[in-house]
Amino acid sequence: MVLRSFTEGIRNTARRPKLILLLWLTGLVIAALLAIPATFAIEAFAHVLPEGNPDIWKTPLHQTVFWELLIQIRSAFGATFLSLLWVLPLVWIWKVAYAVGLYHTFRPETPGAFREGVARYWSKGMALSIRFLILSIGTQLFLIIVSMVLGFTIQGERALFWLFAVIWPILAISAYALLALFQDYARVAMVLEDISPKVAFRNGLRFPFRYGNASKLFLLWFAIMLFVGVLPNILELRFGFASPTASWIGFLLTQILLFIRAGAIVGWHNSNVVFYTAARFYDEAEQTKQNPN
Repeated sequence: MVLRSFTEGIRNTARRPKLILLLWLTGLVIAALLAIPATFAIEAFAHVLPEGNPDIWKTPLHQTVFWELLIQIRSAFGATFLSLLWVLPLVWIWKVAYAVGLYHTFRPETPGAFREGVARYWSKGMALSIRFLILSIGTQLFLIIVSMVLGFTIQGERALFWLFAVIWPILAISAYALLALFQDYARVAMVLEDISPKVAFRNGLRFPFRYGNASKLFLLWFAIMLFVGVLPNILELRFGFASPTASWIGFLLTQILLFIRAGAIVGWHNSNVVFYTAARFYDEAEQTKQNPN
């Protein structure tokens, strides 16, 4: 069922190039909203650097100069920070919107338009996401508290290193991924079955435990998204793209990878719909066998 859901997700995504283009263009706009204030801040810092651009970390004197320059242009960096305060919530709202829109678009029996799904399920999607946000914050706080308590009880630098540099990050990332898996199928259930966020929240928490293959499908798409996400950084480290021509080539390659990533997002959501629909079909068939009358 995992392979079928994965391949159908890719096949159906290829038939929806407009959805991929929409996600790619929106991501480009959001990246610009983040990059423009940061660019102004960097340019402001470059203009106040002394001639010769000394290595500011080489001597204590240069470090002092560095902090004085930051104070002079703090407004530019303040604008960058303020932009994050409204862009990041905007990203969260957009993620909720495109998730419910995609699930509505890929409904097996009564598919609809993307914008119709956003208009119909966005408010429910936000209510559902707030529940998972609270659960996620609580889970991460619990892991932090447990790690700190263990840090006070154990001794030795090596043990502390393994606890805070290895074990805690792995647990934190695993918890985040698990909650993302729950939320994926909670959204699917909410859109496909038109249920309330409260009921969808409970269904999402139970679904991956009832169908263990859901986690395999999640990990498959997660690995693809991770690879596509880090590949631009690998190319940058490998080739540098220092010259103007190389910079444009690097920009073009990055946009191609981001377009592929947008396609992977669409494919991932479609695979979730296929998997959920198949699981529900097997459930109904099993119930029919047990209760033929």
